[in-house]
Amino acid sequence: MSVSFFVLQLISLVVIVLADFNTEMNITWGDGRATISNDGLNLHLSMDQTSGSGCNSKATYLYGRFDVQMQLIKGDSAGTVTTFYLSSDQAAHDEVDMEFLGNLDGKPYTLSTNVYTKGKGRREQKFHLWFDPTADFHHYAILWTPTQIILFVDGIPVRGFARGTAQLPYVDKAMTLHTTLWDGSSWATDGGKEKS
Repeated sequence: MSVSFFVLQLISLVVIVLADFNTEMNITWGDGRATISNDGLNLHLSMDQTSGSGCNSKATYLYGRFDVQMQLIKGDSAGTVTTFYLSSDQAAHDEVDMEFLGNLDGKPYTLSTNVYTKGKGRREQKFHLWFDPTADFHHYAILWTPTQIILFVDGIPVRGFARGTAQLPYVDKAMTLHTTLWDGSSWATDGGKEKS
């Protein structure tokens, strides 16, 4: 897999406007492949032949709105997975996912979404983005309240999940915000058929 990267700009998290990745986020893995700009406003994640990189928020949150601006990997990115998600980081964890599945140059990116409660998902929905997420920064958001979860792309709601509308319980554990870039070539693009 070739070296690739994406850039993430943190806009806001919950009610607070975050101005510095250095004070709000921890680089959790990547052996130097995750870097924060000197002003703390930009996070760069990259991957190489061996691994990707990632970070998570220092604080945990019970409900809120989480917004980022991301520009995804340019060129052939088949097999890469870029994520923006919330997770309770426990064995029977709760999680709200926005995963961007790379693709061959010129083919659309797929946004995979899922909601886990008590370690069980079964709520995955995928769709193609209607724009090229590698050409510029785009705005992605997760709104999580006591009654609903709404996922947004450039201000447009693309998925909703309301308390009491599914057979599984609602997401109600405190969670941290995560963003990662990793090799998912065994499953990510066309069921693992397309690899960078």
